[in-house]
Amino acid sequence: MRRLSPFWISLLLLYLIHAAAALRAERVLWSDGAYYFSQMLQGETFVIGDSSRAGADVLMEWPLIAALKLGITNLAALKLAFGFPSYLFTPASLLLCLWMAGPNRAWLAWPLATFAAGSMNTELLVIHESRVALALFWPVLFGLLDATRRRATLLTSAALSLPFIASYESAILLGPLLMVAGFLRFRQETDTGPKALATVSLASGLLATLVAVLSVVKPTHPANLATFEKSWPVLVGEGGAGVSLSLVLLGVAGVAALPWLATRRWSRVLLLLVAAGLAFSGLSEALGHPTAIAVESQYRARILNVILPALAAALLLITRRIDATRESPARNVLGVLFAAQIVLQLQLTQQWTTYREVSREALSCVRGLIPVDTAIAERLRARNASPQWMRGWHHATLTFVDRPGPLRAVLSVWNGYTSWQPFDPRVGGSFPRLERFGVDDREYRETMLRIGHRVGPTWEPETPCRVEAPEGR
Repeated sequence: MRRLSPFWISLLLLYLIHAAAALRAERVLWSDGAYYFSQMLQGETFVIGDSSRAGADVLMEWPLIAALKLGITNLAALKLAFGFPSYLFTPASLLLCLWMAGPNRAWLAWPLATFAAGSMNTELLVIHESRVALALFWPVLFGLLDATRRRATLLTSAALSLPFIASYESAILLGPLLMVAGFLRFRQETDTGPKALATVSLASGLLATLVAVLSVVKPTHPANLATFEKSWPVLVGEGGAGVSLSLVLLGVAGVAALPWLATRRWSRVLLLLVAAGLAFSGLSEALGHPTAIAVESQYRARILNVILPALAAALLLITRRIDATRESPARNVLGVLFAAQIVLQLQLTQQWTTYREVSREALSCVRGLIPVDTAIAERLRARNASPQWMRGWHHATLTFVDRPGPLRAVLSVWNGYTSWQPFDPRVGGSFPRLERFGVDDREYRETMLRIGHRVGPTWEPETPCRVEAPEGR
C-alpha cells in the first residue's frame, strides 16, 4: 500500500478520537447493544439475532466470547471487548480500499461517500449488521476490480466475501453487484488460481443474495422488516442534522466530480468552501439546539447503508474504465462531511454520558422499578439533553449491566409503553443472572417481591439518596 496522504491520516485520526470517546462512554450499550451484551454474558456463546446476519454477528462478538472463555469477569473489560470490534470496521475497510485501489485513487471517493453519509449516520447503533455488511462489501468489490490484478487483493476479496454471505439483507442489492464484478474478473484471468478466487467471490455474492431474499420473504422478526419499510421519512427531514447534511453534501460532491468542473482549480476551491460553509451552518444549528438531536434516527438511518453503497457501486462498475489515477475532487467535500459527522458523534457521546449520569442520580434516590420518564425527564431537560434518550426498551437491561455492586433500583420503559421487552423487570425469575460479574441484585429482588405486584408505583424513596461513584470504570 502506498504511503498514506495527510488527508486519509486526518480522517482516520478523527475517527479514532470519536471511537475512543464512544468506547470510554460505553455507547455500545445503547438499544440492542445492552441486550446482546447481557445475553452473551449469561450464555457465554454467540447471540445470533437472525441467521441471515450470522456472519456479521460472529465478527463483532468473538472477542467478547474469547474473553469470557478466558475467565475474565471484570465488567469494564468485557464491555471493551464487546465494543471495540464494531469500531474497527470503518477504518479497516477504508485502509483495505486504499491498498486495493492501486493507481485508481479516484475510486476511493465511492466508499468514503457511503461511510460518511451512511455508516456515520448509524454510528450510535454501532453493533448493527448493516454496518458490517457495508464494511465487508467495499474491499470485496475493490479486490475484484483491482486494475493491477494482484493475487493478494483477490485472495483478500475472496476471504472477506465468506462472512458477507450472511451479513445483512442489503445483499439483495449488493450481492448481484459482486456477482458482476466476480464474473468480469473471472473473464480477465487465465490461470486456474485467480479464476478460482474470483469464482469464490462470485459464488459468495450469489449466496448472499439468496440468503437476503429468503430473509425478506420469510423474516425471522417481521417487526424489524416492517420498521425498515417505514424508514423512508428519515431521508426527508426526520433524520436530524447528520442525514440532512449528508444528502446536501453528497449533492455538492456530485457537482465537484463533474468532468468539466473537476479540472478547474477555482471550481474545486469554491465547492470546498461551499461544503465547509454548509457543514458549519449545519453543525451550528445542531450544537445550538442539543435537545433537538435525533437519537432515534441513528437506528432508522440504516436504510442509507443499503441504498448508498448499491448506487455508488453501480456507478463505479459503469465508470470503471474512465481514468481514475487522479484524486476525485469530490474527495475533499466528502472529507468535510466525514469531519462534520465526527463532531455530531461527539455530541451524541456527550449526551449519552449525560443520560447515564442522570439515570444513576435518579436511581440513587429510589428503590424498586421506576419508569424512565418519571425518573429522568426533568433531569434531561435541565441538562439540555434530548428527550429521545428515554425511548426504547433497553433501560432495564442497561441498569443491570451498568456496573458491579448492589442493585437497588431499575429503570423501566416509559409510561404507556406496551411493546416487546427482553425480560419482565417485575418478575425475579426473568432477571439477567449476572452474579458472576459482581452484580448483586438481592436488594432489588426483595423490593420487587414486596411491592412489585402493585397496580400503581413500584418504587419508593430512598432517604438519603445514595450517590455512588462508578466502579470498575
